[in-house]
Amino acid sequence: EPGTYVGNRGNECVQLKKGSATASEVKESSYARAFSRRREASYTVLPEWCHIAWSTGSICWACIVTKLPLVAGLMLARFYLDDWHAHSVADALLVPCAFIILMYPAALCMVLCMDIGSKWILIGRRRPGSHAWDTSSYCQRWQLYLSLAPLRGFSGHNADLLNMFRGSQYLVWYFRALGARIGKSVCLYPNGADPMMTEPEL
Repeated sequence: EPGTYVGNRGNECVQLKKGSATASEVKESSYARAFSRRREASYTVLPEWCHIAWSTGSICWACIVTKLPLVAGLMLARFYLDDWHAHSVADALLVPCAFIILMYPAALCMVLCMDIGSKWILIGRRRPGSHAWDTSSYCQRWQLYLSLAPLRGFSGHNADLLNMFRGSQYLVWYFRALGARIGKSVCLYPNGADPMMTEPEL
């Protein structure tokens, strides 16, 4: 019998709510229709392998960005010092550390530019309304954008860099850059949130 079940009592499922349709009457979801009838959709539905490749590529790129400040800092130090033997031990230690420290803000700016830029390229300005998978490309574009979220964890331990900005003006500027209208003297998420605003314009 169709319905909502949870747990068991006497080796029988416990029904919380009865279903209103028989198994043969259950309709496909808009998500299932978008992929099972791709040619009938009003937009180009990317096949599953494209989504897998995109997500895998995003994770790989996020891993590269995580190590980028360290590698770039060491390469710049090698270029700056040129001949290691001509410098003191203090220089050999302090110069690489200085470049590595400088690379983290640069990587932060790059990640934020990629995050904000990809939002406007992939999604644009959001509009209120119903956006089903089989009739609108919005859900697909949003999913592609969400796949880039691991980039914001470049600081390590998979911690979202937005958590470093909570309660600060930087977080307000970030959401304004994503299209949100935020007034003056606003403090956003001083105690954090998971997730933060997912559709800032709305």
